[in-house]
Amino acid sequence: MELQHWWHWQHPLVFNEDERSGDPCRGCWEPVFGPSYSCIENDCNDNYYHHKSCAELPLGLHHPSRQNHPLILFNMYAYHDNNIEEYDEFSKCHVCGAKSGEYGYCCYRCNFNVHISCSSLSLMTMETEVHDPQLTRIWKLMKFTCDFCGKEGNLPYLCAQCDFALHSRCAAKPPSPPHPFS
Repeated sequence: MELQHWWHWQHPLVFNEDERSGDPCRGCWEPVFGPSYSCIENDCNDNYYHHKSCAELPLGLHHPSRQNHPLILFNMYAYHDNNIEEYDEFSKCHVCGAKSGEYGYCCYRCNFNVHISCSSLSLMTMETEVHDPQLTRIWKLMKFTCDFCGKEGNLPYLCAQCDFALHSRCAAKPPSPPHPFS
């Protein structure tokens, strides 16, 4: 099975049932183990691997935070060589606040970016070990200070009962174990 990929258009990518190289995926930069696609042409300078799920991402996405604007899949590294300021702007995810080289979805109308890993986060509520009861995702850009890490963010998970707010990346973390000497 072959796939003509939007970012690697020079050659079709070939399906691998059980890849074991551990080379980084060009979509998410995590090691590839399992079903994947790769380029096997000799004139490719390096190994070009994608997890099956990263290679088959939809080219467009409708996200709850941008219901009237379609988001388009793009490669953050397209901006890396041109201008470091543009790369910093386009590599920052508006959901988690982190910068990453992974593929993302972007609204070119309003410069909204979301990493592929954040585009599938729980859309409404989330149960977490950090806080009880469950937290509700607020899909409106609003400044807040995360009650877990203390850093600012703009799309919180929120507990309306006690005004507790978290970044999505902090909501997914298990609580830190207590210090043995406290």
